[in-house]
Amino acid sequence: MRSFRVLLLPLFCAVFLFGSARAQESQQEWPKSFTSDDGTVIKIYQPQPESFSDNILKSRWAISVLQTGKTDPVFGTFWSVANVETDRDNRRVVIQSVKVPNVRFPGQQDDNFNSSLKSSLEANLPEAAGDLSLDELLASLDQNTEQKKLSKDLNTTAPRIIYSDRPSLLVLIDGQPKLEPNKDWGVDVVRGDLEDPGSLADALRGAWGVYSVQDFWSVGARREVQQGKNLAEAAKKADVEHFVYSSVGGAERKSGIDHWESKWEVEKHIRHLGLPATMLRPVAFMENYYVDQVEVGILKGKLMDPIRADNPYQTIAADDIGAFAALAFSRPRDFIGVELEIAGSELTNPEAAQVFSRVLGKPVKFQRLPMPIVRLMLGKEFYQMFRWFNTAGFKANISELRSRYPEVHLHTLEEWLRAEGWHKRARHVTVPRG
Repeated sequence: MRSFRVLLLPLFCAVFLFGSARAQESQQEWPKSFTSDDGTVIKIYQPQPESFSDNILKSRWAISVLQTGKTDPVFGTFWSVANVETDRDNRRVVIQSVKVPNVRFPGQQDDNFNSSLKSSLEANLPEAAGDLSLDELLASLDQNTEQKKLSKDLNTTAPRIIYSDRPSLLVLIDGQPKLEPNKDWGVDVVRGDLEDPGSLADALRGAWGVYSVQDFWSVGARREVQQGKNLAEAAKKADVEHFVYSSVGGAERKSGIDHWESKWEVEKHIRHLGLPATMLRPVAFMENYYVDQVEVGILKGKLMDPIRADNPYQTIAADDIGAFAALAFSRPRDFIGVELEIAGSELTNPEAAQVFSRVLGKPVKFQRLPMPIVRLMLGKEFYQMFRWFNTAGFKANISELRSRYPEVHLHTLEEWLRAEGWHKRARHVTVPRG
């Protein structure tokens, strides 16, 4: 019987949808602008409330500033402490006066600039911001509290690693190789280390197949590439007959995204070694909707995302990636040498919001998160990624995948949500009333 081993580490090759900025309902849309006395154009984005008590509202805001004579704005953050008037009948909050204790711009050390900006914000913010939705403020504050509670339950335990002389799953974690029987799984567990080629040689001895996934988000691009190369080289030395690498959709299309380019580098090394390999290129995980801020936001009725409303976005269930890997191992003649982008769903964000509405049994609305906020709050990597989604994006041929590989049931988003029990969870989160 051939020995079959799959090496799996958590993969976040797809994107984390971001929902931390809350849209405030207002008579006007965000962002809002005003011009200071010296001609500087100041644009303020949706505030994030940090506390609200005794008509004192403390918030954090994203801001862009275009100075007179300049062609490009600079982006930053400021904090405000506002005296507000609350109209509980109409559910509105009006800023009466405000103090700005702090402003922050990356690389900006000009005290005069910061002082002048503080004065301008304190003078103009009440009128520029307009009135705010009381319900949105309370919901945002409640969501922050829930997120803190959820973060306490995060499981950071390393995945288990197993060995078997029949088709099975092998996961590498840190530690010296050591076989231990697992009666529940009916296999032997072996510990290994993707950064220790010696441990990989021990783990792969006699293996027929390897499924390889690395985690950029835990180790960064350089170590991800090295781990991927180490595993491929160990598989080559062990004469592995089928190497399946889980890359990312669009890896070959020069995306310029660090954790896309790292996977392309590993792909190239696998080909250079001459391994009998299959490159699976999954799109964004449906499981990304479990990111705390995204999940709670959706359950409260708002899907926040930087991808344009008219731009289709492809996703896949993690189980379906595993099903494709299993199919590849069962049909090596059909899959060795194949590079395959895989997805199960293609929807615009408004269409996804409609799906969530049907499943949850209550309205969910899409609101686009401005790209400047992504760049400011999430950094370069996420900005590159969402920019690519808006201009290029995934290109899996879903209809052809369903026709050519009927053995794999590719879940639609609605099927996945219902299978995960989202329709039972909607009632557990309600928006508080003041």
